[in-house]
Amino acid sequence: MTTSDVTGVRLLLPLGHYVGAFYPRIGSIERYHNVMLGSQVHRLNDQQVTAWLLARGPTDEGDPDELWTRRRAEETAAKTGFEDISPLLDELAAMGLIAEPALETEEAIEFAESYRLVPLMLGLGNTPENPGLHGIGFLDNPVLSVPGTVYNLWEWAHVDDSLWAACYSFADISREAGNTDPELVEPERILNGFLTTLSVLLVANTAYLDRAITPPPQPQDEESEPNGSTAVQEVRP
Repeated sequence: MTTSDVTGVRLLLPLGHYVGAFYPRIGSIERYHNVMLGSQVHRLNDQQVTAWLLARGPTDEGDPDELWTRRRAEETAAKTGFEDISPLLDELAAMGLIAEPALETEEAIEFAESYRLVPLMLGLGNTPENPGLHGIGFLDNPVLSVPGTVYNLWEWAHVDDSLWAACYSFADISREAGNTDPELVEPERILNGFLTTLSVLLVANTAYLDRAITPPPQPQDEESEPNGSTAVQEVRP
């Protein structure tokens, strides 16, 4: 997961899980599309869901190493007759359904602290023919093959509360295994390397981005002060 000079490049990433179309009445031609993010379900129209799906990543035969950005999404949309997708992306951003974190910045870390990756398919492992790549899909039907580092984060990231926590876990396990490569033991490098490949996982529908799990607040005794000390009440006769 090495990175090149991509500092500040803003990725385009969809947030939430598409859970299908909904028709409110029998025989209705009216419909909307549900995207769940955390405990909220957002209703999108046909144009909005098209833009949201496009935000997942490239569906054309473009350069697979080129990062997926708003510019690339707009160019891809224009090729398919979608004249101006930018206003729709703005609407989705206002709804909290897309994010555009800047690579190799504090903003990328804040993004990773706010969201987690949830897998949608099975990990199929590697093969004797190509042990460097690991399959993701269903039983004997791989949908995507990725390097082991990407595979391991995809497979285990949902165990942690956030993507940032998952990068720390990955780094800890790598160090325990004796690795010294900064790309494998430094959480910042692990995160930025993974973000550059994330659209490949999303567009193949192997995973989705959900809100990070926030630990519930600790109950505080009514007689306790904010710093945790116990208040002493004066009792008068």
